[in-house]
Amino acid sequence: MMVTWPNNGAPRTRRMAAFNESVLRCVLQEQSVRSRAVGCSVSVGNSTVLRVLHENLIHAYHLRKVHVLCDRVYVYCEFFLRESNARLNFPSTVLLIHEA
Repeated sequence: MMVTWPNNGAPRTRRMAAFNESVLRCVLQEQSVRSRAVGCSVSVGNSTVLRVLHENLIHAYHLRKVHVLCDRVYVYCEFFLRESNARLNFPSTVLLIHEA
């Protein structure tokens, strides 16, 4: 069974070839660039960049949710790294509990 969607704006075939080329050029110049950075440089959203890459058979290697660490967690991470460098057995003495 084939699902058809209503007309949602201009078809993708009308997308400018120059736009596709500018996205691809950004990715090919630096392959480790993030799709958000490419989107900012060509003034489009992240999903549009990913769509262009997917249509050109270039797939993102890792997609992950972007979040920001709160100050309390950041301070703990710095403490943990500092103590781990000072005492090699420190990580084995810590009980971590993740509260979501």
